[in-house]
Parts: sequence; structure tokens; C-alpha cells
Amino acid sequence: MLEKVEDINFLNQLKNPKDIMDLLNVLEEIDKKGKNSKYFSDIFSILFSWTIDSKDKDNNFIDLFSKMMSDEHMPVYLMNKRVNHSKNILLSGGYSQDLFDDNAIEYLLMFMKLEDIILVLIFCLAYSERSNKEVMKIEEFKIWKKSIHRQYMKENIEDLRESEFLCELCEGSMVSHFISEEFIKWMWESIFKPFDENLYEEFMKLGEDGTRSNFSLDRYFVVRLLLCSYDNRLASLYDFKEDNKHKIEKELSSIKVILENENIYLF
Repeated sequence: MLEKVEDINFLNQLKNPKDIMDLLNVLEEIDKKGKNSKYFSDIFSILFSWTIDSKDKDNNFIDLFSKMMSDEHMPVYLMNKRVNHSKNILLSGGYSQDLFDDNAIEYLLMFMKLEDIILVLIFCLAYSERSNKEVMKIEEFKIWKKSIHRQYMKENIEDLRESEFLCELCEGSMVSHFISEEFIKWMWESIFKPFDENLYEEFMKLGEDGTRSNFSLDRYFVVRLLLCSYDNRLASLYDFKEDNKHKIEKELSSIKVILENENIYLF
């Protein structure tokens, strides 16, 4: 069966969405009855992977399955699976440039709730620093911004502030593999505050004492630009010490294009 779904020519014979749904429903029922059965998981993984494969993006089956995945009325088990699979792809850290070139990142983020997007965002930023990669291109920033704003229509980040989300971010996620629980808590609280010199010096001190690692100032600013309220996104270094101004200007030079795109002028 696995060999069949790995063959795009075989999949193209499935022209009716109901046929695909019937197949997935049967596999899900088989897995429920079998202790170690994972037919549904394995088959779904292959089918879903086809939808983000740039080589076959114009394929009839892929178009059909992509539309199915965008259906808000699909069974709950499928909704959960598409979210988890989307997260796993992005949390792998090693996704290719093709995901950006073919809008697959936006497609994957479309299925996630706000807390999922925040978790993946922080992980990707921490992973990029640990891997000595570029912070973020402007094209990628725009995708994150669009995806987060889409969720703001359904959820509010203020609602997450007092929820169990922070515990999940600290304890039960890939994020805590790269950055400390203490820094995660500090960063989460800090996005609800304006960026002033006291906050900057707190940030720097966390780096000096080893609490903050794998998270540079430019990455922290990307988080603020994407998650802070309008007032807290604004930042002015007018009253900062001259030494701090020079340090910040140097550290944020890597995201100058993003700052200008967001109309953030620090000096």
C-alpha cells in the first residue's frame, strides 16, 4: 500500500475527494483496532508530503488533496493530524528553500492555531542561530506576519498570556531544547512591555550570565515585530546611552530591511 501512494500516477486515478476520504477513514478505523497499527499515519504522511513537493505542484491529485486539507469541516482526527504534521515539518529545522519558494510555509502555517505558530516561530529563530544561519529574509518575515495576523482574527495573544501556553513552551516543546526555561519566560513577558533601555539591559545581562543562548537581539526583535501590540512594537533609542545605541545599531543591522519594511526607525 505504501508503494502505491508513493506513486503519483496511481494517486492521479483517485479523482473523487470522497474516494480519498473513504480510504483515510478506513485506515483510521484499522489503526484504532490494532495496538501497533499506524497505517493511517504512514499513508497520511506520504499524501501530505506530496502537497509541499515543488516538483509536482501542478499535479491534479496534489491540487485535489490540498483543497481537501483546507476544508474547515473535515473530521477532527484529520484536522489534528494535519496540524501535527505541519508542525513536525517546520520543527525539523532542516526544511529546504523550496518551502519558501513555493509558498509551502504559508500553506503549513495556515492550519495552525496562534500558539502553534508562536512555538514554531521561536524554534525556527533559535535553530537558525544555533546553525549559524541568516536570521530571516524579508520574504519569510512577510509570510509569518500574514499567518499571525490571520489568526488574530480568531484569537488574541492577550488570551494566551495567562493560559497554559507558557508551560507548554517551556516544558513540552522543541523550543526548550535550544533556549532555557528562564529566558523563555522572560521573553514571553517582555513582549507585553515597551522596549526601553531597562529592558535592553535585562536582555544583555541574561546573555552574560548564561541564561540566554541561541537567541540574539536581532532574533528577539523579529519576535517583537511579529507579536507585540502596535504601541510596544514601536521603539526609539533617543534616550538610550550612546554606547548602547551603537551596540543595538550593530546587532540589528542584519534585519535592517525588515525594520524599514515595518517603518521602525530607531534613530
